[in-house]
This record gives sequence, structure tokens and C-alpha cells, in this order.
Amino acid sequence: MGGPGSCRAPPVAARGPFRLRDLSLDWEEFMRTPSILGRGMAGILLLITACGGGQDEMPEEEAAAPAPAPPAMAADTTVAGLWAHLQAANYRTSWAMWPGKGRLYTGMEPHGMLLTTYVNETARAALAAGQVGSLPAGSIIVKENWMADSTFAAATVMYKVAGYNPDHQNWLFAKYDPAGAAEAFGRAGMCQDCHRTGTGYIMTAVP
Repeated sequence: MGGPGSCRAPPVAARGPFRLRDLSLDWEEFMRTPSILGRGMAGILLLITACGGGQDEMPEEEAAAPAPAPPAMAADTTVAGLWAHLQAANYRTSWAMWPGKGRLYTGMEPHGMLLTTYVNETARAALAAGQVGSLPAGSIIVKENWMADSTFAAATVMYKVAGYNPDHQNWLFAKYDPAGAAEAFGRAGMCQDCHRTGTGYIMTAVP
């Protein structure tokens, strides 16, 4: 008989937690397994590894839908607010001109001898649809008043605001000098009295 300790089992190397993804069984390894039981066990482990190997992966997130564009800001109904809105909108380059009119067309009193009229998109779309007599709230018309020598004198503005001036189809009237100071603003009596004779308070014809 052997001496003490001769029947001890060989030491087993310490191993960490068992993880399925640590298995590297393949078909050749399966076929080399020497016993039926071993082959059965190897087959089960191979099946588990194949079926469950992707469980550690997180599904890709769906692409987020683009955020909707913010709505256009409404103009303020104060002297400074409306002027600031016109400057921020850069109306001279981003707005359309009055239908059928170009730059510096012939004007008349009380406006300048030469005029250039711009409309925002709300007004432009309504005019194109033949709604000159019923422009919707949010419509803005800027009529630049120029002297005969092409000196910019003033900007007269009509801005339709829901509920603002119901006796005059809710129009706000303004007249700004070139620096943005108001010479008339709001429910300006002279402007209202003159424009009430027009079609929906509009004096310029649409072709």
C-alpha cells in the first residue's frame, strides 16, 4: 500500500463563476467526446451556447424621430416688440413683395412718392388664394415709404391680431421712422379712417 496521501485526488484549479459564453464548444469538439453520455452533455451545452449566446447583447435603440420645427413666433403688439419682430424676420430679404409690385413703385399721399411693399407668408398665401378682403390673423404688411430722391422715410405697417381691434377688422396700424421710433401705433385713427374705404382695409389692388 502506498504511503499516506497516495490516494489524494490531484488539486483542482480554482475557477471563477461559470458563464455560458466561456464555452467554446464546436461540432468537431462534440464528435471527439469519448462517451455517449459525454456526447449528450456536450450536445446539450452546444445547443444552449448557440441559442443563448446573444442574450448578453442589448437590442439597438430605434432611431429617434426628428423633433418638429418650432412654430413661427407671433409679433408683439408693442411698439418695440413689433419693430424687433420685423428686424429679426429680415423682411426685406425673406418676405415676398406685394403681388404685381416691385421695388420703388409710384406712390401717393399720405405715403411716400415711391413705395415698396412686403408681406409675410401668412398674408402672401391668403392673397394668392384671393382672400384680399379677409386676410387671416397673423398677416403683416410692411409698406416702405421713400422720397422722390430714393431716401427711405418711413415704414407703415398693418398687422392683423385676433381680437385686437374688432371695430376695424382687428388691424393694428403703425408708422416707424428709419430708426424704429413710432410716429403712430395701435388703433391709429387717421389710418383706420382712411383704410376703412378699402377692401378689407386693403387699399392696394391685387392683380
